[in-house]
Amino acid sequence: MGKYILKRLLKSVVSLFAVMSIVILMIFELIPETKIFDNDPAIRKMKGDTRTVYMYQKWDSLGYLDFKRKPELCSEVYGDDAEKVKACLINNSSEQEEALQTLEAKDYTVHTFKNKDPYVVHQYNWIELLANYYTRMFVFDHPNAVQDAGNPDLERGYSWSKNPDNGTPALICSGCTYKYQLWFNGKFPFVHTNALKIYFGDSY
Repeated sequence: MGKYILKRLLKSVVSLFAVMSIVILMIFELIPETKIFDNDPAIRKMKGDTRTVYMYQKWDSLGYLDFKRKPELCSEVYGDDAEKVKACLINNSSEQEEALQTLEAKDYTVHTFKNKDPYVVHQYNWIELLANYYTRMFVFDHPNAVQDAGNPDLERGYSWSKNPDNGTPALICSGCTYKYQLWFNGKFPFVHTNALKIYFGDSY
């Protein structure tokens, strides 16, 4: 009986992900990307490079592509090498040309704004779309989630406390996005958590 239930459960999970994958691909591949701006009043006031940046940033945040402007593409290639990053920011420098060639080899397309600054775009294929969507679906909170330059000695970790509403035990976290990670009360489902959030994307 246990094997039968497990088998049925696994089939249900596989079927669920199969249906979700089809829906995701239909949304990302069959609906024109520009449709998300149909009811966006902000873009109607924009022109030129401002409009281009706005559109690519929206597509990037929604998971259609990876968009990098000059500072991001230089940091992507040279990392913590401050001297090379600085040189890369100079248009037509050898470091910038090398960075652009490196990203082109990684399937990025190079474009240029009207002010001559380069930017690169990588359009995700269907495999990358699904991988990115599912890896972003489950958001785990953790003690290193909050990074505050003004408080470098922030205490990090978990401890037990009490729910201020009813005095029941509660697991709290310092350094997490949410203070209360696990708590109990009389409301269904009685056990609550902020340690895991499920993110299905932004709706447009």
